[in-house]
Amino acid sequence: MGILLVRRHVPESPRWLFIHGREEEAERIVDSIEREVREETGEELEEPGSSITVRQRKTISLREVAATAFKTYPKRSFLGLALFVGQAFIYNAVTFGLGTFLVTFYDIKDNIVPLYIALFAVSNFLGPLLLGHLFDTVGRKPMISGTYIGSALVLTVLTILFVGDSLGTWGFMALLLVTFFLASAGASSAYLTVSEIFPMETRAMAIAFFYAVGTAIGGVTGPYIFGKMIESGKESQVAIAFFIGAGVMALGGLAEIFFGVKAEQAELEDIAKPLTAQDTERDKRPDEEVAERPEPSRRSRDLGAERTAAQRAQAHRYRLGPGRGGGSRGLPVSAPVTEVEFTREVERIEQVLAEHGVTERRELARLVGARFWGPGRFPAALREAVLSGRVQRVDRTHFAPPGQQTGGRFQRQDEREATEQR
Repeated sequence: MGILLVRRHVPESPRWLFIHGREEEAERIVDSIEREVREETGEELEEPGSSITVRQRKTISLREVAATAFKTYPKRSFLGLALFVGQAFIYNAVTFGLGTFLVTFYDIKDNIVPLYIALFAVSNFLGPLLLGHLFDTVGRKPMISGTYIGSALVLTVLTILFVGDSLGTWGFMALLLVTFFLASAGASSAYLTVSEIFPMETRAMAIAFFYAVGTAIGGVTGPYIFGKMIESGKESQVAIAFFIGAGVMALGGLAEIFFGVKAEQAELEDIAKPLTAQDTERDKRPDEEVAERPEPSRRSRDLGAERTAAQRAQAHRYRLGPGRGGGSRGLPVSAPVTEVEFTREVERIEQVLAEHGVTERRELARLVGARFWGPGRFPAALREAVLSGRVQRVDRTHFAPPGQQTGGRFQRQDEREATEQR
């Protein structure tokens, strides 16, 4: 029931929709999100800073997904397996065997065992709740490796004290709760990791695959080994199971140290390039180059040349739709732009500044209607206008017509490049 409620109220991923040829629906979702942000904050969102071109596809084969995971990203695949096997082993082993363990070694009555399991559940809930934000601020690698190795170390201490008969019931539970406070945050990060380090078309399959394999290896062997050790009634035998659990968790932490990806606060497309984007780059033909964005070194005065009828007709081939590059405002993809269009955008910026004088960057974007240009177009046009001398930058966020006096506080762009800005 909870999932049905989520599916009803949480929008679909615009990235996924666009890749699968549903750009109009993706556009509506992005528009609604931007509108809500404007209403809640009273501020306009900045235009996207970059773009990629994708070839829309309805489906991607399982074979291609598997090849991507194990041929293109073998180290990341090993990392995913290590994280899932470790958390599956320790979780399934302790969760299924905790009640029997408490009855066998601490003489806890059966009707009291659920209370201890409830405490165990609380510690598991608090781990991700209290530590989760640190994975985005401190970073993925230190937090994932820290939670995995930290839980392994605490479990090792617990095992040594347990074998030495130095722990009572509450001493054992205290160390166990600390172990799984850390392990629960680490286990949650395993899902996070495999969902973001592979191309976005494979994210759902990656979670399903690594969860299935991790559970098959660790989720089956963990309860079996732990159950057999408890049945023996010997602390030394149980200690072996605990040590194995600590070992596989430590292995997951070490795998993160060596193969982890610094994915915090990064674009998904930068972490792993979409398969559809790779398709476009691989299949690009020489005659398509005329519709690509001009090189930054080109100047606006060179972009106003008349295009032939054949070239203009060729540019019209690039429209939204499956199998072609497509553009959608606010999405990390864009349609190719002709030189004529690019020149007009540069000229529009120059015209608006001539009419309004010194203008703040976001206000300039609003005045020229940049939100309708497509992702990455306004920053590129503005940069070209500054480089060609048709616009002067007066500070980091303000721009003016060339040669306009700005009260002596700022200098023209060509002077600013040689002199420190005051």
